Amino acid sequence: MKFFHKWHDIIQIDFKIITLAFYDGGFWFRIFGKGLAIVNKKKNPPLFSERNGIRKVLRVGNYGVEFLK
Repeated sequence: MKFFHKWHDIIQIDFKIITLAFYDGGFWFRIFGKGLAIVNKKKNPPLFSERNGIRKVLRVGNYGVEFLK
């Protein structure tokens, strides 16, 4: 079973109950399907859906924190 994936500049690690992904400017993780995404907003500016309030993102300093469903 392959649990380590690498695409371009994204590294994803899959286990049975947890998934981790790291990329330039942020990372995300899921435990039992629920998780958090943390993004550096200096490297990745807000998306259209974030700017217009469609997606809710909590700003903490230069970082955006979002719950994953």
